[in-house]
Amino acid sequence: MKLWGKPVTLLAVALIVTGCSGSPTEDPSIQAKADAFSAKVKADMKAEADAAAEAKIIKLSFPKDRPLSVFYAADSLSYSLFSSTEANGYRPLVNAELRKHGQILEQRATKADPQALFKVGNVQDVPNSGVDLAILELGTNDMGTADVASRTPIDQFHKDYVALVNNVRRSANVQVICVGAWGGRGQTITDPYDFEIQKICEANGGKYVDLTDIYELKDTFGPKGTATWLGPADNFHPNDKGHRAIADLILERIRLS
Repeated sequence: MKLWGKPVTLLAVALIVTGCSGSPTEDPSIQAKADAFSAKVKADMKAEADAAAEAKIIKLSFPKDRPLSVFYAADSLSYSLFSSTEANGYRPLVNAELRKHGQILEQRATKADPQALFKVGNVQDVPNSGVDLAILELGTNDMGTADVASRTPIDQFHKDYVALVNNVRRSANVQVICVGAWGGRGQTITDPYDFEIQKICEANGGKYVDLTDIYELKDTFGPKGTATWLGPADNFHPNDKGHRAIADLILERIRLS
């Protein structure tokens, strides 16, 4: 038999006439199964993301019979260098937000030598008990940005940070937030110190806050010479935008109940 001048088999003619492709009939449930699998994958991914976000949060309740005790062990950033006003520093901003929900009693660490930088190993006057929330914002001076020779060796920094966290955790029910060093990322800058801060903090039930993304925006510090409440700004300490961003990151870790 010929079709369009070419020989064809009877089977081929039958397929053409019937419009049959020769493929097996598709299972009508395949699309439904695919949709169900896709929905499950999306649900699992959302659950994992929600769990990861929840793991970064501390749940904090204001005591009914006393103010919330908040302890800061922190360097010059906590003294509002170099925001336009003292109130625009990250520590006053965090305190102001907490006070919207109740009274707080703020306590602050001191340093062993008034002439020395606020390094982790130089912290003293950590309360023995009664602290509800501890915010540890240290590591920048150990990193030695201004003077590499002044850097705290990493093994010593590890010991100092472990000792600090252990001292803070003498308060039985304390919630701990550990803020990383202020500076850019890199093995010769913040990375080794931030690694220790995060590892030690999380191993002790605390929550870590990284500052490198904020710093690397470049418009979160300086410009040098800008008028501030403590004199002309340098080109390193946070400006108002930087302090606000630090405060927001800390507050994101807190859920008040």
